[in-house]
Amino acid sequence: MKKLSYERKKAYYGYLFISVWAIGFIFFFLSPFITSVRYSLAEVTIQQGYVGLNSCGFNNYINLFIKNPEFMPAFTDTVTSVAVKSPLIIIFSLFVAVVLNQSFKGRTFFRAVFFLPVIIAGGIAIEIINGNYYLGLITTGGRSDSLFESQSIAQMLANSGVPQTAVDYIIKTVNEIFGLLWNSGIQILIFIAGLQSIPTTLYEVANVEGSNGWTTFWKVTVPMLAPMLIVNVFYTVVDNMISFSNEMFKLIDGYLNNLKFDEAAAMAIINFVIVFVMVILIYVIGNKSVYYAVD
Repeated sequence: MKKLSYERKKAYYGYLFISVWAIGFIFFFLSPFITSVRYSLAEVTIQQGYVGLNSCGFNNYINLFIKNPEFMPAFTDTVTSVAVKSPLIIIFSLFVAVVLNQSFKGRTFFRAVFFLPVIIAGGIAIEIINGNYYLGLITTGGRSDSLFESQSIAQMLANSGVPQTAVDYIIKTVNEIFGLLWNSGIQILIFIAGLQSIPTTLYEVANVEGSNGWTTFWKVTVPMLAPMLIVNVFYTVVDNMISFSNEMFKLIDGYLNNLKFDEAAAMAIINFVIVFVMVILIYVIGNKSVYYAVD
């Protein structure tokens, strides 16, 4: 039996790694995606026992951009939010990763704390922690079993006589900080893995050459972390574009609840295309300046 070369083994490992994604794509994503495309190109009518589709070409897409008064504001808000939040998340994740990569007591605990949001995930959990879910139940007369039975920050500030403008600004700032922490877990983990893979000999050489910490960071650490940086940019942009907290997905969810499947499908496909274009641009721009260390 012919022995496989090291390069061929690495190639097989790559195929094995992407096979998990390929299986998930074929069995869990491809069929719903095709259905969404069909719905987006038709007028969907709900009939007893089945869903009726009357082909209408690209009318749903055209109507979203020309006639729908809700789509463009939601679309613009989502893209703008992603463009603003993504760099902040990347910078914050890199800073925290550098700190957590140092040797100090309790390092494992703090790593777990920053990764905890990934385990808890989003949805209702983050709404409860923010106080929004509990507050919503109160205002609608519902009952809550939440452990966080306390007034929201907004209520406390308003009751203290703080002007509403100041309250809105404070709440927005707090929510942004919390969202920044909540969305950085995976990125921090990837950056830590990248930092631990950097050969210590590079830092030793930099030290011998008289390089200070700031110069070493920009001349050694950042270039060696470039592949992880690109991966994190990919993940951050996609994660924020498909987040249920952005205005686009809130709008899609509203249309689905009102059984407007054709318009909701068209919005989802547009969102998919935007994400795909962003990923291609990131790859093309980032791949030109990324340094890949070869074993």
